[in-house]
Amino acid sequence: MKLIIGVGLGKAASTSINNYLKKHPEILICSPKEIYHKYLSESGLDINNLNTNFNFNKSSENFKSCFFFYEAFTGGPRNPIGYSIYNNYDSIDYINGIAKILKKIFPQAEILFINREIDDDYIKTNYRHDVLHGSIENEDSYFKKFKNLKLETAQNTFEKYFKVNKLDFSSLKEDKVMFLKDLCKIFDVDYLGEEYFEKLNEGISREELKFHLFLNKFLMNLLKKKIISKKIYLRLINSKRIGKIRKIVKLISF
Repeated sequence: MKLIIGVGLGKAASTSINNYLKKHPEILICSPKEIYHKYLSESGLDINNLNTNFNFNKSSENFKSCFFFYEAFTGGPRNPIGYSIYNNYDSIDYINGIAKILKKIFPQAEILFINREIDDDYIKTNYRHDVLHGSIENEDSYFKKFKNLKLETAQNTFEKYFKVNKLDFSSLKEDKVMFLKDLCKIFDVDYLGEEYFEKLNEGISREELKFHLFLNKFLMNLLKKKIISKKIYLRLINSKRIGKIRKIVKLISF
């Protein structure tokens, strides 16, 4: 069975690709829970029927590839307080260390690398993501810090240790069907169909972004003044607030 590890830059449809591959009957996702559910459901004639007939031999022979999803390297680890990039973070050492560890664990694996050009649009996308998770940085300072990260070296680093299968994010935008066919070809499985691919991350307006940034700074100020505890701060920062803020912005605009 082919084992493929998905790595690469964040904000390049990695989560959507992982969810798409989960739906493929010939691909296992490399986690005990996923293997259990996939193996069971593929073995039963009708998994919703308590009296269903099982064929476990058929199921075990059906899978052609296994996918291990490793979330990407965008800016590396973040400090949960203020969700900012660590000042002493070295992306080259981090990526090289990760590649070495994965090689020790999965020596026969291949890599699926989703590449995306690190341009201003890409950095803006990451900035929006970080603000939604609590960042208090202004856009200009964020851009300067982000551009110092040598993320483009990630692909070259993995090529030293693994066979790397490359797909480009821009081709997904230009021709989704061809991109998904090329994806399935890497896994040696049949094309599943574009209707199973879903775009997950919804964009937010400039006004909503400003409101989130204001809220982040307000909560950080409460934390610094010890009005709220770290535990409460993290709970408020991580709460699902996009829908609520969207309604507030619409009311203010109206």
